[in-house]
Amino acid sequence: MIKIIEFFHFLDTLGGEVGLALSACMSLTGGLQYGMRQSAEMENQMTSVERVLEYGNLELEADLNKPIANGLSSKENHGRSANRR
Repeated sequence: MIKIIEFFHFLDTLGGEVGLALSACMSLTGGLQYGMRQSAEMENQMTSVERVLEYGNLELEADLNKPIANGLSSKENHGRSANRR
C-alpha cells in the first residue's frame, strides 16, 4: 500500500487520482474475495450432491426380520454368539 502511494508521489499526480486508484484497488480486492467465497461455496454444494448420489447407490442391508441360518430370527439371536459349543 505504501509502495503505491510512493509510486504516485514520484509521478506528480493529484491526490484525487491517488484516492481513486486506491479505491479501485480496494473494490477489486473485495470482488476477488467475493468470487473466491462463491467458488468455495459451489465446491461444497457439489460435494454434497456427490455424496447424495453415492449414498443412493449403496447396497441395501439385510432384512432384520428374515430368519438366519440357525433358525432364530435376528431379534431372538440378539446378543448371543452364533458359534455354540
